[in-house]
This record gives sequence, C-alpha cells and structure tokens, in this order.
Amino acid sequence: MTTASKNPVRLALAGLGVARRRPALALVLWGAHLALAALLVAPFAAGLARITGDRPAAAQLLGRPQLDLLLQVLREGQGLFATLGPALFVGAALALLLNALLAGGVLEVLLARDDRPLFHRFGRGAGRFAGRMLRIGAFAAPLALALFALGAFPALAAARKLAESDREVASVLVRLGGLAFAALLALVVLLALDLARVRLVRDDRRDAFRALRQALGQVLRHPLRVVGTWLGLALVLALLLALYSLLARWIPTTATLGILALALAQQLLVISRAGLRVALWAAEIEIVRGLAPEPSTPAVATAPPIEAAPSPTPELEAVHPVLRSTDVERSIAFFVGLGFQPLFRDELASPRYAGVGHGEIELHLQWHDPAEPQPEGDLPTYRILVADVDALYADFAERGALDADGAGAESPWTRPGDTPWGTREFHLRDPDGNGLQFYRPLVPETAPG
Repeated sequence: MTTASKNPVRLALAGLGVARRRPALALVLWGAHLALAALLVAPFAAGLARITGDRPAAAQLLGRPQLDLLLQVLREGQGLFATLGPALFVGAALALLLNALLAGGVLEVLLARDDRPLFHRFGRGAGRFAGRMLRIGAFAAPLALALFALGAFPALAAARKLAESDREVASVLVRLGGLAFAALLALVVLLALDLARVRLVRDDRRDAFRALRQALGQVLRHPLRVVGTWLGLALVLALLLALYSLLARWIPTTATLGILALALAQQLLVISRAGLRVALWAAEIEIVRGLAPEPSTPAVATAPPIEAAPSPTPELEAVHPVLRSTDVERSIAFFVGLGFQPLFRDELASPRYAGVGHGEIELHLQWHDPAEPQPEGDLPTYRILVADVDALYADFAERGALDADGAGAESPWTRPGDTPWGTREFHLRDPDGNGLQFYRPLVPETAPG
C-alpha cells in the first residue's frame, strides 16, 4: 500500500480525484438534501407567511436579502417561536439523523472492500454506523459550541468597550478577529469529528468518545496537514460560489428560460458542493491512513516449524508472494476456482489479509484501496513452476476458471505454448490484474531452435 501523503495540496487533489471517479456519491448527497428541503419547505413557508403577513419589510426581504431587513421582519413578526419552533425542532432532528446516515453510508462506500452495488454498500453503512455517528456527534457538537463561545465572548466584550470609546475601526477588527478565532476552534473540533468518523467505520470501532479524543490530538499535532487540506477544498468551493455569483448576475430572470437556467445553476452548485464533501471525506481517509495506519495482520503459520540440526548458515525454506487485491473475498474465490485451498483469513467477513495454497505453492492476498489506482504496467507478475502445463490448463478449463481470464491480447500465451527461452507456459490474470504465469522448462530435444 502506498504511503499516505503529508502534503495538504496533494491530499486535497487526491480527494478531488476520488470524487470525480465517484459522481454517484455526490448525487446521493444532493438527492438526500433535496428530499429534506422538500419535506420542510411547506411548513416553513406557511409559518413565515403567518409571521410576516403583508409587511413591506418582508416583501423587500424576498427581493433583497439583507441582515437588517431580516431582523426587522423578525421584530415585527408575532409569535415567531410559537409558529416556527416545532418546524425548526423537527428540521434540526431530521438534519442530524440525515447527517449521521450520510456519513456512515458514504464512508462505507469509500472504504468498501468489495464491488457490490453502491446502494447496497451505502445502505449497509448508513444502517450499521448511524447510531455511532449520532453518538460521536453528541460529544462533538457541545464541545464545538463551548469552544466557539470561549473564543468569541472575550473578543466581543473587548470590541464593545472599544466601541463605547469611539474607536469603531478597532472595535470592528477585534470583533472580526475574535469571531474568526472562535470559528477556527470550532473547525478543529469538526475536523476531528470527521477523522474520528473515518476511524469508526474503517476499524469498526464503537468507542466514540475515545475515537474523538484521539482525533483531536491528531488535529492538534498535525494542524497543517488537516486544516490545510480543508482550506484547499474550501478555496475550491469559494471559486465555485464566485462563478455562480457571476452567472447569477449575467442570467436574466425576467423570462421563464432565465429562471430555469438560474435554478439549474443553483442545483449544479449544490451538486458540486456535495462532490467537495465527498472529496473531503476521501482526503480525510488518506490523512487517517497516514496518522493511524491500519493494524497489520501477521501471516498465520500453516504448519509447525520443522526442527533441524544447527547449521552455520541459516537456510531459507520458502517464499510467499503477496498479491494486492481490492476485494480479498473475490480473490479467494478466484484462486479456489483454480484449485487452490483457502489457508487462513484475518476476518470471516470482509477479510483484508488471507492466504491460499496449492501443493507447495502458497500465495498471500493483501487488501488494496480501490480508490488508489495503480497503472497496469506496475502490476506484478508471478511465475509458478508446474509439473504439466497442458494438464493444468485443461484442469482450469474444466473448472470453468478460465472464463474470467483477464490476460488479454497483450500476452501471446493465453493458451499453452512454447517460448523462445525454452519453456512451455500459459498466462492469465487474477481479478485485480496480477499476472500469473504457469511454466515448465522444455526438455532439450523439444526446445525451440
């Protein structure tokens, strides 16, 4: 497995690459938020209509959204909390539940170890990890709010005193600086929440509070890597918002076509934002891989060691190649189809390390993240000496194992044949593209040339 990058720019670009290769995830996020908005828009619209009535400020607010107009409408409105309170409570509860479901589902897909359909993986992750996501969110949200308050209140108090002494510019700067510092404190907690969620899904952990505490330590020890990656993707979002703002000014909204075009641009912006969320999760997976590598599983011995007489030079008894696999379960099934026997696996379900054997041959299978592409030219090839090339090929064919042959036209020995270098062999590839070459040296009288 490749070493995770420490460069925040590379991490952000890697996350964008994953999001580009998985557009369906962005569409899932967009669809979920669109459904939530559609569910809540009617009660909110009705409540706002009852509050604002026919007040001029409300009409101006719809045409020109500004904070002062919003505050005026809220001051004029009667029974604001009695009217919107239930809808706000239900909306907040649904948003928290949706966030937990989406986090579990998306992270399960990004960390998936098989090629099952996206919605199968997403649904499995959403259902399995939603409770843990809610639990860890319940720890993180109060902490983020408390840190924001601790960071903001001293600055706001100082700004108020500066304003009373007619130092308006200094007051504004102190207020903005305090709010920025408070937002940074809250951001640290939210980024730690994301890293902890990755650990919960990747390692199938249940200790939410401990995972959050460990993630906070990682963010504080490596702020440039974590916050820098977030800032890189935030910059991309800012550029998209600026582009949308320019389009909104350019698109005329006096005609139906212009209104439709603006609505389409808005939805494209929302989808792009969902894609950036996927990119951030993917980048955070890489960050976690670098800061908290997965525990390695040692190979399980298949036989007790053989006692031998002491020797001045220790002997090497065997070598076991390790093949990279994006789906260890699928690779086991492939080699079983070739006549291999399963030897061991680190987990009964979704293994990440396993071994198969055939006679004296033992191959190990190591899980490889499918989100990390590997050029086909870099894939290894393993040459296996066999007793009878043609008989083995016939056995593979009888088992139906050659139906999934991926050797392709790049090898002239997809069927048994004699080579110029004095062997008879045939080639195939496993589902992940690892090359397997089964060969036997030719006897001198049958060797070519």
